[in-house]
Amino acid sequence: MFAASDYARSFAEVFWTGPTPVYGHLVLARSALEACVISAWLNEPVSDPAEEDQAGLCEQIYSATELKRLKIGGDDGAARVQYWKNVATAFGWSRTEDHGKPVVGDVKRPFHPEGF
Repeated sequence: MFAASDYARSFAEVFWTGPTPVYGHLVLARSALEACVISAWLNEPVSDPAEEDQAGLCEQIYSATELKRLKIGGDDGAARVQYWKNVATAFGWSRTEDHGKPVVGDVKRPFHPEGF
């Protein structure tokens, strides 16, 4: 939610502070929309608390994988990814991937265009 609101605020600031940009505002708009899709998914009420936990765990694994890929956060990227995968295993939930995105149990990150 923080990322979504920050992108939306930045989008508004672009138009407030100076001449209208040619392309920059489009990147901010896309980022805001993508963050809103994930935020809505993570905050969607569900009847099964385990499903909510699995969604949060999907996001933790995805985030750790992105940090590792971008080499952000030190040399422990692989350990961070493995930690979150081990959490899923400890709960007895299956772990797979769908197009490079983590799936925990039957829960996976939404496809952004469908969320738009």
